[in-house]
Amino acid sequence: MKIPFQEYTFASFVNKILEMDFPIQARLKVACFFTQFDRWGTNSTFSLWALFNSRGFHIDQMGDIHVLSKLYFDTALRQKKMATFYAYLNSESRLLLLFTDEKSEAIDQTVEEMAETTSGIYCMFTGPRTLQDIRSKIVESYPSSVCFYFTAKHFSQFARKGETRPHIERTIVYYGDDALKALEEMQQYYGVSPRIMRYRIPDVGNYEIKSTGCFTLLKTEDPIPAKQLLLRLVDWTSVLVLRSRQIIERSDFILIPLKTEEKMFEIPKLIPWTVKFSKALDYSDAESLVESMVSEGYTLFNYVMPKGSFRLNGMVLDEKKGNVFTIDVDSNRMIIAPKDKISFDAFLRFFATIVENFDPQATVEEFV
Repeated sequence: MKIPFQEYTFASFVNKILEMDFPIQARLKVACFFTQFDRWGTNSTFSLWALFNSRGFHIDQMGDIHVLSKLYFDTALRQKKMATFYAYLNSESRLLLLFTDEKSEAIDQTVEEMAETTSGIYCMFTGPRTLQDIRSKIVESYPSSVCFYFTAKHFSQFARKGETRPHIERTIVYYGDDALKALEEMQQYYGVSPRIMRYRIPDVGNYEIKSTGCFTLLKTEDPIPAKQLLLRLVDWTSVLVLRSRQIIERSDFILIPLKTEEKMFEIPKLIPWTVKFSKALDYSDAESLVESMVSEGYTLFNYVMPKGSFRLNGMVLDEKKGNVFTIDVDSNRMIIAPKDKISFDAFLRFFATIVENFDPQATVEEFV
């Protein structure tokens, strides 16, 4: 994907994408990432520009569009290749959109790898509940649409067990025009949770939606409407996911000054957020919860888990993003509170960990 080098607004860039002819084998993708930045900030040491620059990306600017380039390893060709992404940052939502026709592994090895370990950015995580809402929106808007493919996973530590051999970890890849019905059956019998969904919209195109917030136009029947629908899928999903981000962002750690006759004190004020579980949990679930956290790079310390009852509280270290926070868990919910100033993306990664590895139907809720 080669975009002519010139100054673009976002609208003129989208128009350029719409009018371009892509090679038959090329698949237009939009990879979405939430950031804490409302501008690129080239003169700041902590900015989106500095973040990408520090991770080895070459950056060019074309008006509102920034061109990001970095080497990755192409496993099919067994050699390094340069990946190119055309990036637009929405200053209001702080959503970063990366337009590309690179392979998925190029995104995985570059931007997604950075987002897993760097403060200030994380993928637009799209969990099973959001995937369900998007399914409903697609079917409502395009009644003749068909879901023809999905991938789904099941882990033994899932709070909701399937009916068949729940101790077995499994990955299911399914092709067939009855994919939605098959997914319902496999969720019941095998306890799986979807990660990737593909849809065929007659006379428009075929689409893939990943839980990492990556949207792909797999095939086009009518190129311009097909690309327009790809952008609408991004819009629909971002609106749904933004609610969780807004709740998480309201979480805060504030030091309130208190002056006495003798000295000045600072009293910490914590504003937590909660994860609401989809079912009442028991003691064995507490052990599974700890296991799911540890497997994704979290260390629990100074924690208490009384035997025989579901209660868990302690401190958590995110070894990937380097943050510390506290959790207080009962059978219905988990209360998460910062120990210091923490960027929202660290908490978003934690929520994604809970959903993908423990309770796929868990939700973000405000603390009350």
